[in-house]
Amino acid sequence: MDVSNRSIVDEYDEISTLDESALQMLCEEWKPKSQFPTLLTQVAGLLEKYRNIQSFHTWQKKCFDLPTRRKNQNLIYKLPTSGGKTLVAEIMMLNYLLYRHLDVIFILPFVAVVQEKVILFFLLSLCIIFTMNILAASKGCYPPIQRRMKTSLYIGTIEKANSLINPLIENHHMADLDIVVVDE
Repeated sequence: MDVSNRSIVDEYDEISTLDESALQMLCEEWKPKSQFPTLLTQVAGLLEKYRNIQSFHTWQKKCFDLPTRRKNQNLIYKLPTSGGKTLVAEIMMLNYLLYRHLDVIFILPFVAVVQEKVILFFLLSLCIIFTMNILAASKGCYPPIQRRMKTSLYIGTIEKANSLINPLIENHHMADLDIVVVDE
């Protein structure tokens, strides 16, 4: 299936791909229900407190309310640099950690970006109660320590995340992996 030229979102597809024209079309049709449409109050409060985020772009709000997200299906979207893509991914990850109690792997391109996100998510982990595992530079252990009664956020570079995922594939345990977010 060629997803690079799709311009509409089909809520029945396993993968929904949004490009700029599709986002524009969705934004024109969508009327927000509130400032944080499906984003729960606790996550919104944390974002305002720690990141000073008080509002979203219309396309970001629409991403939070897509049928694919509500049905736990894949979501692929692309926008130019500084378009707010990472924020959407972070909010969706927080929702999965807090309300669905699913483990998340957040894959980032550079160690410096991982270190920046670790600071942010450390503050959030104190409020939301999840375990954070760093997989970058000399940090991290393989296999990661399993924690009872807590969800885990694994933040790492592409190489370290690959070292975590390969044994899961080899041992047929990919079902143990709940959410994977890859940020350019």
